Amino acid sequence: SQMLGIDRCCAVESFIGVQEVAQPLASNDGVRSAEASRRDAPRVDPQPAPAKKKGFMSGLVGSITVAMGGKTEEEKLQEESEKKLELVKGGSIFTRRVKSSEKGGGAVWLELSVDEDECGAKIQWRNPQLVLNRAVNQERIELDACQTIRKATPSDAPFFPNGGPSPREEQLCFVLSGRGKTAVFEAHSPEVAEAWVAGLKEASSALVPKLDANRQKKLADERRQREMEERRATRDARRAEYAKAGMSNTARIMAMGTGRK
Repeated sequence: SQMLGIDRCCAVESFIGVQEVAQPLASNDGVRSAEASRRDAPRVDPQPAPAKKKGFMSGLVGSITVAMGGKTEEEKLQEESEKKLELVKGGSIFTRRVKSSEKGGGAVWLELSVDEDECGAKIQWRNPQLVLNRAVNQERIELDACQTIRKATPSDAPFFPNGGPSPREEQLCFVLSGRGKTAVFEAHSPEVAEAWVAGLKEASSALVPKLDANRQKKLADERRQREMEERRATRDARRAEYAKAGMSNTARIMAMGTGRK
């Protein structure tokens, strides 16, 4: 029995030894098979990172700017537009150039004038001196009819005695035209001329649509008021007819009653 026990112990030890040797071999085979599978598998390109939404950074910067008490881009553009409009509304003195066959050249007061009801505007110029607090030799071009706002070019030669503007005069002079009228003005510096061209262009592009909208609203209000007055007049006339007919009937009834007596 002791010999049988010894044999059993040897058999168990041999079996354990075989398992320990076989385990690493199986693990190595598994690693090699996994590597082979990865090599044989089709290659898949990694998905690109989602692109950032357009305008995200600009919106973030704008939000931070507002939070810190700054101005957004839209507010800056609006402020710049208002400054340009205030410049031309304030007016300034220029020298008007005319053709040799025309009169009215010399110093003029030029300004953009907006109607009180804000339904129209005009670019007007006059003698700088008022007579009895009234404008003298005043001319104008309606803003919505002004088709040309630009610096002087060689095509404006009739307004320059030397056959065309010099390079310096091209910087100082600007041209306005509309409805058959053309006017050339000379500023005292290129910066002033440039600022006025920019201001009048801003008025033409930004102010005209607002004035037109106000004009359309005013016309609609006037039409509505006129219709209300017409309906009121019709109603009053009908009431007057009813009242007249009622008085006639009352008089007839009274006359009939008197006759019976």
